[in-house]
Amino acid sequence: MTGTDFTIRKRKKAWTQEQASEKLGVSQPYLSLMEKGLRRVPQKLARKAVTQYGLSATKLPMETGWQNAQSENDAIASDLAALDTQTYISQVAT
Repeated sequence: MTGTDFTIRKRKKAWTQEQASEKLGVSQPYLSLMEKGLRRVPQKLARKAVTQYGLSATKLPMETGWQNAQSENDAIASDLAALDTQTYISQVAT
């Protein structure tokens, strides 16, 4: 879900930004930043929006660009774990 999706659905409900932000549990300035594309929409908030806007989850597009970031984070975590293991093995061998 993108910020534009938030704007479209908010308008369909005839909600103000203040009303929508209250229902979504975020501040109005934060909702504004998401709608402008200056902040990403977290998956947890996207799921809450599905409920608040009364839509099927399959109708809301989810951005996939952040999945790559997650994969990179997983790779970094694996690399760090490997370094820790190598350090341990080096310490045991000496």
